[in-house]
Amino acid sequence: MLKHYTIVGVSKRNNKYAYRFSNGNAKVRFKQLLATGNTEVILYTLAEPTLRSFAAQQCRNNIDNNVASEHMSACFNFVNAEGTVYKL
Repeated sequence: MLKHYTIVGVSKRNNKYAYRFSNGNAKVRFKQLLATGNTEVILYTLAEPTLRSFAAQQCRNNIDNNVASEHMSACFNFVNAEGTVYKL
């Protein structure tokens, strides 16, 4: 059975970017990523549970175009190394 996710995004840790997938509360996930040393965190909530590959594609398109698609909405955007949160 394929797993579906309701939260998708990217973050930077140890100078490497990685996709992040989760279910549940985006604010909790955001705080977990910051607590483990991630920076430049961008998370999106998806309108409906979505397969990992489609969620990653939507995230990539959204970041490239800097606009939210009909499938997702921004919940938290950018956090720099000092922890300052910016809305894109």
